[in-house]
Amino acid sequence: MNNNESSIIFGVENYCTCKYYGEIDDVENHQWFLKFDKILIKNGFSFDHNLYDFEEIFNVEPDEKYYEVIYNNTIRYFKKLFIRPWFISDKYSLNKHFECVDDLIKSEKSFFFIIDCGDFDNIKNISLSEKIIRLTTYNKCIIVLNTSYEPFSMETTYFSLSLENFVKKYNLNKNNLKILSGNLLSTIYNNDRYEFIPYCYFLENPWFVKKDSFNFPKI
Repeated sequence: MNNNESSIIFGVENYCTCKYYGEIDDVENHQWFLKFDKILIKNGFSFDHNLYDFEEIFNVEPDEKYYEVIYNNTIRYFKKLFIRPWFISDKYSLNKHFECVDDLIKSEKSFFFIIDCGDFDNIKNISLSEKIIRLTTYNKCIIVLNTSYEPFSMETTYFSLSLENFVKKYNLNKNNLKILSGNLLSTIYNNDRYEFIPYCYFLENPWFVKKDSFNFPKI
């Protein structure tokens, strides 16, 4: 895949839509995902895996306030709902680079399929569709595991085992599997099955630093 910076494409396999039924001033009506016509579902995980702190309901008649979610031609209802956002970087606007996988197939474009693992422990929960596996075989898709939130320095053995199981399960290799790693020395583990790309996530996204920490008084 020879995409240059201006043509980098991230494929997204699934979307969902969400609508809130209730008063316009309700706190629930200000959830971030209600602002989008299509909500990008994280690649590699089931829809339910991307929900947290939710309360599903199966009869909306007694309720005046609820969420309606349509995903994969299925309608579901929730009294309370939080959806995990697609989150890689606050610093850069990546929306223009995201496209639906089905559209990319029709246009025969190559793309990156980013799976936002969080850290090594989520690798075991990843499930790749036959569609994505086939595209990697034909060199139309490169899978990128984002494990950059944790450096895995204290869990190297467990991380390696999870990664090896993932590679064997889907018959991947270094040409179609890259791993963003918070371990800046991770390239020493590169081999024929995968390639590490060091990425200091918290340098660009300092969660634990107050925004005004660097606002020094003028002299």
